[in-house]
Amino acid sequence: MKQETLISFENAKKAEPIIRKLLFEKSNFVEFEEMNPITIGPLTIIRKKKRTSTEKIELTDELRQKIDKEGLFFDYPNSRLFKNIEDPVFYSNDEIIGKIITHEPIIYLYLTPSEKIELEKQDVEFD
Repeated sequence: MKQETLISFENAKKAEPIIRKLLFEKSNFVEFEEMNPITIGPLTIIRKKKRTSTEKIELTDELRQKIDKEGLFFDYPNSRLFKNIEDPVFYSNDEIIGKIITHEPIIYLYLTPSEKIELEKQDVEFD
């Protein structure tokens, strides 16, 4: 059974490359919190609501490359690639794998005990 785990601040910054790789391996969709309008690369979408969540977006190779370039932690007004979006939620189909608070930095992962142990072996420190 999966449990919510937390990695925050300095531990999250240190673990970011390992967690990003894990999320890319296990996820096929991502959803963001959005402000109006949102921009991903050259695409701009204007929404009527001030703050909401995007629909789940397929985690394509192109989107993985953009996230890889920007990293998991960014401040949406100052992001080079992601405008007016933050806090991605990574999914495997309909199951949440992880949530990122981009400006804190904080990572919530949903892991089995054995998955957590594997990350601890890679020096990931949980709160």
